Amino acid sequence: DFRNQHNEVDEAVALFSGLDNAEKSKEIWIVEDYSIVKEKYIDAVNELKKLFNNSGIKFEASEVYNLHGNTARSDFIECFKEVQKIKTTLDQYVEIDANEKDVLNEILPEKELERFRGVYLDIAQTLKEVQKNNNADGSVSEEEYAKLENIDFEYVLFSSALIDYDYIMALISQYTSMKSSEKEYITQKELIKTLLRSTSNLIDESNDIIAYVETLKMGVPLTKEQIIEGYKKYKEIKSNEEIEKIAKDFQLKYHDVKEFVDNTIRRMRLDSDELTELFEDRDLDWKASGELEDSFMHRLIPVINKLANGNTIRGLEVYDNNQ
Repeated sequence: DFRNQHNEVDEAVALFSGLDNAEKSKEIWIVEDYSIVKEKYIDAVNELKKLFNNSGIKFEASEVYNLHGNTARSDFIECFKEVQKIKTTLDQYVEIDANEKDVLNEILPEKELERFRGVYLDIAQTLKEVQKNNNADGSVSEEEYAKLENIDFEYVLFSSALIDYDYIMALISQYTSMKSSEKEYITQKELIKTLLRSTSNLIDESNDIIAYVETLKMGVPLTKEQIIEGYKKYKEIKSNEEIEKIAKDFQLKYHDVKEFVDNTIRRMRLDSDELTELFEDRDLDWKASGELEDSFMHRLIPVINKLANGNTIRGLEVYDNNQ
């Protein structure tokens, strides 16, 4: 019983219920486009069918018991585990309407899928026992056991069939933190559209946003704030790379150009004297010097405008007109 663990139980329930992070922002999970995952599902089901065909048995859950040997049954575990993993992912997409559900049902009927899940758990339990006793009785060959030894049955994929303490705690978490910590599954394309819609001045940065979103790992949850902060850092890195390239092309020191850009952003104003100082060591007449500064600013203005986040930098209009 839990009578002597009152404090520990209170702490555990608080932890699982999410009461300690009531202000937590919505988590955004980046996933692949539905069509891509659907194709993966078709491939996984076809791989499972191939296993049955190669074994000369019907593609039915009840026929799994007719697979000969632990190696064949291990192959079934690996194949169906992939089917279940992808199906779990598909179930998270909001675009699955009634028609699409019918399409998925044609690929593998839901009732047969449920039967396969039951058989999987049964076969997995049997093979798990072989794993536990380390083949002490020598009931399987060394080759078979080597394959069994490395299987991860991933019972979490079938957790809905296991009603235990962890399941109850998960329910507490789900119902008490639903309002404060929601999950949103979104594809990379959808996230790009969301970011572009959120701020009108980001339209000019569409290529950068696309490139940034493509760097985000799928299946790794991020809050909206983390995504925005990550984009800021990404822009800073890309800007610094561009500044370094411009400095090199114009035979200037990176530090000097970076300082010029930072001062311009900080003041929200271009200091023409500071610009001239960048090239003061060049032996140029006024015309050649002006052309060099124009060429330099032509390259630098796009970088400055991105860093300004849509705000107007006074003094840039002279060079903007020359572009």
